[in-house]
Amino acid sequence: MQRTAAGDREAFRLLAHELSARMYGLAFRLMRGNKASAEDAVQDTLIKLWVHAPKWQPRGSVESYVSRLIYTCCIDIMRKQKAIADIDALPEAALAADEDIESAFAQKEQNLKLLEAVETLPPKQKEALMLSYYGEHTNKTVASMLNISEKAVEKLLQRARHKLAEKMGGAAPQGSNKHGDIAGGVA
Repeated sequence: MQRTAAGDREAFRLLAHELSARMYGLAFRLMRGNKASAEDAVQDTLIKLWVHAPKWQPRGSVESYVSRLIYTCCIDIMRKQKAIADIDALPEAALAADEDIESAFAQKEQNLKLLEAVETLPPKQKEALMLSYYGEHTNKTVASMLNISEKAVEKLLQRARHKLAEKMGGAAPQGSNKHGDIAGGVA
């Protein structure tokens, strides 16, 4: 990353190649299986990574930095899609006739609310949550990436789940970080 920050294009190419599969996987999950949107998020993230590389500070791992960039790009894309959907919304009669479309809009809105709620978490909680749930890392790996203990990761995740539950108006989800879907237990 330091070579990329210095403008080394070959280093950037290697970095992008090394992280692209993980970036796409995270974007794909955040975008709820929408391949085109996930690809757009990866492209936007790579552009941001190149442009902002000189400002990068080695406070955490490059992986967690890239995960954060993917997350913000996905939120931006979802907001744009929501704005377009609002403009191009189907007439009320069509929505009433097709409950599948209505439930798809409701699910998309719920996902956006969840991502916005995640955005309000304190930085350490947000980073642990993103790496654990969306990055699908184990608590041990997250602890190593954040340079904290596994117990501290568990506490961060527990606090994050409770704050999300409060914001989303539901009960805090229980269980392992490997289920990859915090929305189901929050709303």
